[in-house]
Amino acid sequence: MYEVAYYYLPERVNGRFVRWGAADNFQITVFHSGGEATLVMAGDRLGPGWNSLGTFRFSPDVEARVELSDAADGRVYADAIRWRYIDPDNPNALRYDGVAPWESGSREFLIRR
Repeated sequence: MYEVAYYYLPERVNGRFVRWGAADNFQITVFHSGGEATLVMAGDRLGPGWNSLGTFRFSPDVEARVELSDAADGRVYADAIRWRYIDPDNPNALRYDGVAPWESGSREFLIRR
């Protein structure tokens, strides 16, 4: 099991706009051993930094990937995707950066279909 997170750029870096014309809605698809999960993202609800997309199971025989769709209502910005291993014997253990699994992000940025 891995927690997958998307890094959303801050609106400004060093006083300069970096998300000019950003899309209000766009899609991210996580391909995992159980199939695929397409998430409709609401840009106005994303916080700058890491935003958790959820927890997924990955296996060695299935390609693990995340796709960001350009079918959006504006520009789509991507910086990084992070996979974090979740220890099945201790799923609530603090991770190397001191962030517990339940504090690592919010799913409130998703638009429910």
